[in-house]
Amino acid sequence: MLIVLMACGAVRADQAGKLPRILLSSSIYYPDSALSGSLEGKVLVEFDLQGDGKANHVSIVSADHHVFASAVRQFMKSLRFDMSQPGAAASAGARQRLGFVFCIPPSSLEDTFGLPTPAVFVMHNRREGWKVANPPTADSKGPCLKELPTPELPPGLRGR
Repeated sequence: MLIVLMACGAVRADQAGKLPRILLSSSIYYPDSALSGSLEGKVLVEFDLQGDGKANHVSIVSADHHVFASAVRQFMKSLRFDMSQPGAAASAGARQRLGFVFCIPPSSLEDTFGLPTPAVFVMHNRREGWKVANPPTADSKGPCLKELPTPELPPGLRGR
């Protein structure tokens, strides 16, 4: 099971406006090569937001692993923002930041990037025997902390 969440957060004070709501035109997936090693990590991107909602001049500011950076680059190519929202036009032309958190709950990985940044969470169910790369602590918080619900499969697909 894959879950993608957009956490609404503040953007830098020097930006022209708040980042508009994301309109997905494709999905972002947890990279298979990262899953096989129970790898978790974060990616921070900067981009210019165009008036049509496209992200232009995308640059990876930081990435914990190249497989996550690659997945984010692919996602950003088809990403569109809802420029029809009130105030969205003020964001057009401004340099924006967006963070991505790849985690396999339960995990202590959080959406902190050193600057106020909206975050997209890309999560995958932990399978039996997978190591816990970032064990939760008493201080842990955020969407990565709780295990994802196991989906109920239709009778015809059980046992496959």
